[in-house]
Amino acid sequence: MTTFKRHIDTTLLPDDIFSYTDTQFYNVAKQIVGESAMELLEIQGIRSPDSFLLIPDVFAILDIKCVALNCLREKLCLKSDDDTYIVKPGIKSIMNYFRELIMKKYKNMKMSNKNMGSNSTMPLSIAAPQVMNETSSIQEQQSTSLTIATTRVLNFGPLDMIPINENYHRNFIINSINNWCEKYYSGLSLTEGIDYYLIFTIGDDRNFIAKIKCGCGSKISLVRLRKKFQMSNFYKHLVALTCTTLENNRKGITSNKRCENEIDSMNSTAVKRYKCNITCIAEPFGVVQDRTVPYNVLTYNDNKFYELIEERCGKDVVEFMKILGISSTQSLLGVENLLNWLEFNTEQLRVIKKKLAFQHDNGFLEVKWGIRHSLESFIQDLQQINNDHQYSIELISSEHVILSSRFLEKHSILKSLVHLYEILDDRSTENQSEHVSFLASFLDNLSKNLCSSKNAYRHNEHILQFATAFYILGGRMAYEFIRLNIPGILPSIATLHRLQLGKELRINEAEFRFDHLMKHINSLKTTIAFVSEDCTTVIKKISYDTFTDSFIGFSIPLKNGIPIKLHYQTDYFEQLRQWFANEDRAPLINIHMIQPITQNDIVPIPFLLCAYGTTNRCESIDIIRRWLWIFEENWSRNIRIVGFSTDGDPKYLRAMRLITGWFGSLPNIQLNSHKDAFHINIPKEWNWYFLGDRHLFLCFQDATHLCTKLRNRLLSRTATLIVGHNGVSIDHLSILIRKVSKLQHGLL
Repeated sequence: MTTFKRHIDTTLLPDDIFSYTDTQFYNVAKQIVGESAMELLEIQGIRSPDSFLLIPDVFAILDIKCVALNCLREKLCLKSDDDTYIVKPGIKSIMNYFRELIMKKYKNMKMSNKNMGSNSTMPLSIAAPQVMNETSSIQEQQSTSLTIATTRVLNFGPLDMIPINENYHRNFIINSINNWCEKYYSGLSLTEGIDYYLIFTIGDDRNFIAKIKCGCGSKISLVRLRKKFQMSNFYKHLVALTCTTLENNRKGITSNKRCENEIDSMNSTAVKRYKCNITCIAEPFGVVQDRTVPYNVLTYNDNKFYELIEERCGKDVVEFMKILGISSTQSLLGVENLLNWLEFNTEQLRVIKKKLAFQHDNGFLEVKWGIRHSLESFIQDLQQINNDHQYSIELISSEHVILSSRFLEKHSILKSLVHLYEILDDRSTENQSEHVSFLASFLDNLSKNLCSSKNAYRHNEHILQFATAFYILGGRMAYEFIRLNIPGILPSIATLHRLQLGKELRINEAEFRFDHLMKHINSLKTTIAFVSEDCTTVIKKISYDTFTDSFIGFSIPLKNGIPIKLHYQTDYFEQLRQWFANEDRAPLINIHMIQPITQNDIVPIPFLLCAYGTTNRCESIDIIRRWLWIFEENWSRNIRIVGFSTDGDPKYLRAMRLITGWFGSLPNIQLNSHKDAFHINIPKEWNWYFLGDRHLFLCFQDATHLCTKLRNRLLSRTATLIVGHNGVSIDHLSILIRKVSKLQHGLL
């Protein structure tokens, strides 16, 4: 089970949690982490949230050998066969969750105080009506003062007099709640006086203070922004796991609809609505939960949690959870690789191992398939519900974000981005939408990474594909230059090497990539190719390849001329010692390249078929067998190899002469009579042409080596270059350069 972001519901903590000490703090901790974990805090003197956050590891004290800690150590830890103690994963998980709760509560409180400070304005001067007789009685003045205290008049100008009184705020809040229910909870409605109660008071600054008492009993304070109260705090509370108001409201609607369906069973529409309501209850924003998992399952702990585990996974899994100290949903979600704990050798787990898993004769432990499936399915359901709650809270939180003009002026890039997307929304062509998709993905990914620490950078699919292409085309130096100067924009090179995208680009030693070649050839819409083979010098070095679990750098042995793939794999150190002592380190690397042949004027890029280390100690017959095998493998994939080229090594030249039948032949192999051999019509006047007219494929030295040999012969002082019956020397080049235009001969 991979690590993921748990839903942190800060409503589990009181608003004034940071004022709690001693008994108050321990009671809150006991409700969340359990009694045993609470005792761990108490025995260390951690008596407040502040002191708890200052302790980096509350479990470190368990490493101290002290008699006073033995009882607590037995409750919180698993004891292995070698008498070492390991904290139960459930205990550690729920303690981490408690720490995250307090930290997020502190951040929310800090952010709330910051927002209230930035939103505070100068108090508006409210005066009594200026039309007042000097003979006004004291009663009239008291009446005027009372009116000022209960009815505020915001003076925006002589034509805009808006009374902000209790009725105004009450109507605004009720309408906002009704609109919210209609938008996200179709068919549900919250009624004032039944599902919630509004409480208004006058503060010291003579402004209204509004609170909502929810039907579940909680009181929520509303933040005031300008002349209206913001409802986001109440919306957060409604969708929180601890609030039962929406659930009770749904049950009432479901009960009413059930009665209506029983009265009118012939109404098919009502029947469908009835079935829909008893099957599942829609969460905010269209999230539908599995009917076998309650919507508030994230708050389950102790007996309620174990009952659900028993229903979904069985009694044996419940026993396993209790041994690991997993007593709540949140502690379960924080444990990685839960079933791997069965491999831990301890007396406490030996009985449950026999119930949950099979043990092979070699000691391998295999969890029963039914148990693994039910447990993994249950954890996936919990993760889905956790993600749904997290998503809904984030949406509600972001819905009421308001940017001030000063903030926009300070960060002008925001104005530019808004203007950009306004322009892009007016464009609807497909090509532009693709560019916009990458641009939006690029900016979004960069912004998210800049808000995270360096070890938490993440990159989406668009960025990974772009980074791979940039690394291939620009090279390592250019890639690192951009990545280091623009943090968060590109993944590291190590990440690129681990990409799924890079698997096709990766080449394993002595592996012939015929299937990848077929895809490459098909993409070019051709079936004809030419093969080139050559060796080049490399530094002798032995390295370990983690992808293939083999050693690279030794000379690969040949079998019928074909290199043996993954030959240097071993699990024994003695075998590796013998290789280092007896095997040769490869001084050369042999490379096979494929050049597709197309009808287009543009020459396609070549394809690397195979590469492996070698000492180049082989026979001509090995080369012939290898070439024939490469030909057959490609022919079986509908790729016609028309020829092979290589350098002028004597072994390769002899192999070419035997294959083409040029003053030599193979005793047991007649390639010119092969069923796939092609025929060449040779003109009769070619009396200098000594090759036959049927060949399976052609062979010759590659152009680079031929030109190199011509150059060396031309510049040689002892040898003479003969073309036909005449000799060619460097003097001819000098005459050509002096008397003929450079545009014609092209020489430098």
